[in-house]
Amino acid sequence: MSKSVEMKISVEYELDVLPPSARVVYQILKENYRMYIGEITEESRYSRRTVQQALRLLEKSQLVSHYPDMNDLRRHKYQLVY
Repeated sequence: MSKSVEMKISVEYELDVLPPSARVVYQILKENYRMYIGEITEESRYSRRTVQQALRLLEKSQLVSHYPDMNDLRRHKYQLVY
């Protein structure tokens, strides 16, 4: 099995055990590459708290990472880990 197929299976398994909100957030990031939490909240129509929890779970599963906005260090952008 190729490495990309193994990775895809691993991601699908990780997503299966996560709550629906985390799967929705994952799909939004998959379509939009990098986003602020406010943008994800607006796109998903979930509450900010639900999106924060979903992102925390996705980061714990090593599917998503975040990095600071260099123009405003209080803000972070989120993206998928490939």
